[in-house]
Amino acid sequence: MIKLGRQAGSLRATAGQTFEPGGAPQRPAMNPSVPGEQARSRAAYVSALLSLYVSLPPPKMRRASADDRRLAAQLYDQGLPLTTVQTAILLAVGRRDARFPGLPPLPPIHSLAYFLPVIEELRLNPPDPGYLGYLLRRRQRDQIPAASDER
Repeated sequence: MIKLGRQAGSLRATAGQTFEPGGAPQRPAMNPSVPGEQARSRAAYVSALLSLYVSLPPPKMRRASADDRRLAAQLYDQGLPLTTVQTAILLAVGRRDARFPGLPPLPPIHSLAYFLPVIEELRLNPPDPGYLGYLLRRRQRDQIPAASDER
């Protein structure tokens, strides 16, 4: 389960490690012993994640809140790969879009936390590695802008 807050979550990696789907912690490509490199990587992860979030339809004045920034940083700190989070966001939006048209419209998404159940679903059952590419192509086909930065 993805845990939030200051206590260690079940995905917490030891310093400089990340978790890959279905595997053990692995060292990232960056060198955490170089001053500032880990902070830049964390900032890039948070930026890429928030860019995708604020670009979601309808983007009517959607802005990332301090809570959204904090959650994105926590996901990084827990070692969750950016591709997993991106896939979860695109999957959740796709599911919303595929709803039966006769149903009442769903309320807008106001928080990055909305996606936590899907993130947890993908953490427990990782999709095929090409699934993010499929979701990105589908999103592009539907003419919705997407961020494709990877961790």
